[in-house]
Amino acid sequence: MEGPAGRRLALAACASSLLVAATFALALGGGHRDPDGGVAAAGPAPTEPAPTVVAAAAPPEAAAPAEVERVATGNAASRRLVAQVYEVLPGVFLDDADAEELGLRVVRNAFDNEVPPRRDALFTFPLPGQTPASIIVSEFYAAGFVAGHAQSFESRRAGGPRVGAVAWAFATEAGAERAFRALRDLSGRRNEPGSFAPISAVAEDGGISERLWVRGRLLLRVASVVPADQVDEARGLSDRLAAELDARTTAAAVPPGAPPEPVIVAVEPVAERLLTLRVPDLELPGGLNTDPRTLSGNAIFREPSAGVGASGPLLDELTAAGFIAGTVQVVRVAGQPSARFGLTARLFPDGAAARRALDAVVEAGRASRRQRSPLFGGAWLLRGPNGDNYSDLWWVRGPLLLQAGVYSDADVPQRPEVRDDLARLLDARAAAW
Repeated sequence: MEGPAGRRLALAACASSLLVAATFALALGGGHRDPDGGVAAAGPAPTEPAPTVVAAAAPPEAAAPAEVERVATGNAASRRLVAQVYEVLPGVFLDDADAEELGLRVVRNAFDNEVPPRRDALFTFPLPGQTPASIIVSEFYAAGFVAGHAQSFESRRAGGPRVGAVAWAFATEAGAERAFRALRDLSGRRNEPGSFAPISAVAEDGGISERLWVRGRLLLRVASVVPADQVDEARGLSDRLAAELDARTTAAAVPPGAPPEPVIVAVEPVAERLLTLRVPDLELPGGLNTDPRTLSGNAIFREPSAGVGASGPLLDELTAAGFIAGTVQVVRVAGQPSARFGLTARLFPDGAAARRALDAVVEAGRASRRQRSPLFGGAWLLRGPNGDNYSDLWWVRGPLLLQAGVYSDADVPQRPEVRDDLARLLDARAAAW
């Protein structure tokens, strides 16, 4: 994404000072017909198209016992995972001798206020200082948060800076990545990608410093909030602490669970290629996640009317242009069930046919609600009755007619910039398609 503003969502007032202070105990749908004529902006309809990916299924009479056995196995695996987290996670952290080698001293924190702090104390509410209904807390639980451990340190130099470390364990690696995106993008801090781990971020803002990264099923953070004259010392301590924790995490990470059962699927070549246009969740801003219904072949549609809400003449034009198939990715907004974004691609025989289809879509829209978009060459923005809060960006990339839209009720407005950032992600994948 381009620029820090494009990577964040104004979803909630998640003050970074609350997160840091609490952690380290420092004193710190489908398209619709426009009722008054024309074609309104159209949201995707993921449940409309017929499935293309088909999982091999057992006969109905055999389904119940297999399902009971699968659930029982899953529950046992969950219990084993919790036990593993409670056994392994404290060992990732430092004892007094380890801390002394790094020039640090272990002190109490908001997760475990006992003196001396207990090395085996784990927490099951992910973010003290946040309400249970906050967006970030909701994202952590949705990501499969299991338990975590925190330690706070102070420099062994009298009056030196304090540094804190936290590790959160999740049921899956994808869950840790989802929580990473939420904490990175929704906490209100400016950050840049880190170089110390494949999935990492660094935030430096005056005396606030944070290193955030993912290792397997663990999300880790090392942070400090210090006066200006201690920034360099705190940065050095944080770097040494983060390197030590990362080495320990790599050597003794939460063991993986049982591998998922293989699923036999049959995907035709066109559908398989179209599914590669789906933007991975890891590339989405925090708080945005793909609707599970559009993770498989259910995202493929064969009717040109899907997600357009168009009149008969427009459908005739799309058919005449040689429409082959399309794919849709519905992106949900955390904590806002009536808001969503949609990324749609329609395949035509060639670029000329795709441009003909784009001309037909634009011509069918109301003149007062359409305008050229500078985002891509030849792109158009079509707005619905709710303006930018219900709008679609349309453009062509090779044989693909692409559409990025935002669809939300008026009382939960979304930023058009987020729609444009998602459009850039889709365009990049289409360019390599």
